[in-house]
Amino acid sequence: MRSNEIVQLISIFLFTHVTYSVSDYEQYSCGSLLGDKRFCLNYTNAGLVSPPRGYNVTNKLILRKNEIRSIDYEHFTDQVMLKTLDISYNKITFIAVKALNRLPLLKEIQLRNNPYHCDFTLCELKTWIMTNRHVVLDSMTVTCHSPPELYGYEVINIPQNVCKNYTNDINGFQINTGTNDTIIGVCVLIGILMLLITTVAIRLRIRNSAAQPEGIMPLHRGVPILMRQPRRHFDDRSVLHARALAGFGI
Repeated sequence: MRSNEIVQLISIFLFTHVTYSVSDYEQYSCGSLLGDKRFCLNYTNAGLVSPPRGYNVTNKLILRKNEIRSIDYEHFTDQVMLKTLDISYNKITFIAVKALNRLPLLKEIQLRNNPYHCDFTLCELKTWIMTNRHVVLDSMTVTCHSPPELYGYEVINIPQNVCKNYTNDINGFQINTGTNDTIIGVCVLIGILMLLITTVAIRLRIRNSAAQPEGIMPLHRGVPILMRQPRRHFDDRSVLHARALAGFGI
């Protein structure tokens, strides 16, 4: 038995004796584990307009054929033990991927037959489905309902031009990826220009150094500095002899 399954069993055992209202879930129970009927809940045709509050012990949650219009960021915060989720045949136009990402044990999900509005806000869902095709049982039948020009399109095939202005909501800040691409391009161009300028400057310095007259160092604050010539040693006897002869006029 894997560690996550052990954790689930422990959680169910700990919550079994918690006080709760039977009417909240018992009529929707579709299975139990260790006597807890919240293990599987089936809310098909229950008239729900949003996902029900969870118990963190539910393994399977079926929400088919309800009136749910969106899956928002705060949904499933108390359903982290879910392995199976069915939200097909609702009126969902938008799904916040953050809500799905908080379900680490998810093995199966069904999303089809919802009137998804396929503008740039759904591009995050497109990426999530493509990344999790092994989890999305009906990925090929999750289609767009609007706008009219995309009616019938598979969500995973939303055109790239729709997603070019796709925005990610990160820690409450809206970051436009289209703008980011432009900024990155400008930064790269500036970096290339700086590299070229630096290269030219180095080459000019090398050229100027090679062109300096012998005995003169490069300019220092605009003034040439004379190089100190090394002292010559006249220890050679032939030179001394020649000077002596010159002194006698020979």
